[in-house]
Amino acid sequence: MKNTEQVIPEIPSDCKPLVFTDMDGTLLDHHNYSYEPAEALLFKLEEAGIPVILSSSKTKAEILPWRKTLKNRHPFVTENGAAVYLPSGYFSETTSLSGGKQAPDLSKTDDGFICASFSRPRKYWQELLNDVETAYSGLFCSFSGMGTEGIMASTGLDREQAEQANRRQFSEPVLWLGEHTEKAHFIKTLLQKGANVLEGGRFMHIGGAHNKGLALEWLASAYQKEKQEAVFTIALGDGKNDIAMLESADIAVVIRSPVNPRPVPQKKAVIFTEQYGPQAWKETVSALLSSRLAGKAENLQPTGNFINTKRPNHGNNHG
Repeated sequence: MKNTEQVIPEIPSDCKPLVFTDMDGTLLDHHNYSYEPAEALLFKLEEAGIPVILSSSKTKAEILPWRKTLKNRHPFVTENGAAVYLPSGYFSETTSLSGGKQAPDLSKTDDGFICASFSRPRKYWQELLNDVETAYSGLFCSFSGMGTEGIMASTGLDREQAEQANRRQFSEPVLWLGEHTEKAHFIKTLLQKGANVLEGGRFMHIGGAHNKGLALEWLASAYQKEKQEAVFTIALGDGKNDIAMLESADIAVVIRSPVNPRPVPQKKAVIFTEQYGPQAWKETVSALLSSRLAGKAENLQPTGNFINTKRPNHGNNHG
């Protein structure tokens, strides 16, 4: 691929910045889930009134403990954009939540959130997978078929984490066991049946025509309606399932992954980091928002050599 110079726009002074971030491999270290390099910056962003919106393939049950750990009080996106959860009262006007490219179904939860869902329930996708199971017998295994023990074995999660991961509401993860050519045919079959297939780091996620990009656009619109001011979105991610979010943002930050090829968003305002995970997150976000954080943060100045605004020739060297 030819190297193409990218154009990174400045954030207008009259716009409210919104930071949308993937979790595993982006804000959290791919190997040990540490966020330590970015911890001080997260505090400063909160102090500056800049929302950090977690956007993940994880379930609500998985994100809630992380949200508490990170002291994050903002809306969050689950199951690759299948739903957005907003703390009750976060937006004062319910009209802020109406409209958009794909209007969600709104409902109140028992634990103090408004759920904006963009997908059919999980059971629908489980039944669809059951319909194709005979044709692809032994070639895939879904979360519901694996159970807690199988999820633990394939992910390295402990029992509580595996149970949280299996508490899905709008999608079904699938672990592919067959050859690549068979996988392509499997995906084609699911698409023909009306499913959407998002490939993450380890699993394919079977669900509706939702993605993190649609969730970003809808939530950015809600912020804009609520605050009556323009917003400017920054999105950070490291995988294929982040591409829609990266392409929907005003600035896309592709975090280098130690295991996956770099996604290449089709847009001009893209930053490809040289560092990995939370270290890259810290350096890039602190550089992009330096004017908003001036006087608020210490030891957050970027090194100056981490931003590569050229498209990479290929995926990262780790494959």
